[in-house]
Amino acid sequence: MEWRRVKTMIIIVLLLANGFLLALVGRQKAQTLRYEQSALEQSIRVLAQNGIELPVQAISDRSGYPSMVMQRSIQAEQELACALFGREVTGNSRGGGLYIYSSDGYGQISMRSGGELSSELEDADIWRTDDPEAHAEALVKAMKPTFRQVMCSLEQGSGSVVYQQELKGTPLYSCRLTFRYRSGRLVSISGKVLAAENTTQEAGELLSLPTVLMRFLGGLRDSGDVCSGIGRVSAGYQVVQSFADTVRLRPVWFISTNTADYYVDGMTGEVSRAEG
Repeated sequence: MEWRRVKTMIIIVLLLANGFLLALVGRQKAQTLRYEQSALEQSIRVLAQNGIELPVQAISDRSGYPSMVMQRSIQAEQELACALFGREVTGNSRGGGLYIYSSDGYGQISMRSGGELSSELEDADIWRTDDPEAHAEALVKAMKPTFRQVMCSLEQGSGSVVYQQELKGTPLYSCRLTFRYRSGRLVSISGKVLAAENTTQEAGELLSLPTVLMRFLGGLRDSGDVCSGIGRVSAGYQVVQSFADTVRLRPVWFISTNTADYYVDGMTGEVSRAEG
């Protein structure tokens, strides 16, 4: 009987200790959130004092993403080419990381280790359409990587549709595919697409969003650029380097202003203009 009471007391003490630890962790987390919110509000005030308005609703992300390494997948590339052609393709290595995927009567697609893609398309019925935008949408949906349309410039069946690749919902800012049409015929597919696998997270400390915003302000001053408003702040990746079959994804912040768009490196704070 005494041992049962002892066991009951031990259980009660353990439950109380766990409850105390949970309350302590919850309190620390709440304090951290308050500190982060205060730091963000302060950075927004500093921007405003320098003539740059940043509405809170323009911030779509509050934290960045870790640096990643991915391995090139020839199988994934061939599947991508098959999806575009809608049939089986033949893949051949040309050395130096260049692979050519071809289909008789349809053309060929070239892919390099860094994801650079170009094409030579035949004048086949598969590339003809009365609705180029819907045609391009069907092609990207057939591919295993996911894409989001970022630009459509078409007039009377001619022009281009541009898509940006996403990795589990995270933008890959340097990975874009452009579909060019002429008189209702797809004449080329070009850009960069990441057909990779075996994602590995790298160690490294990420900058907080308030720090990113202050680095951005400093970058504007150093370059002599000016703006009066920020319309969008979001986190994502850029493909910054590749060696053989290894591709490295660098965390960046995309900041869109009323005069230009910028990237801020999520680890170094380096500011650069977004091209295109």
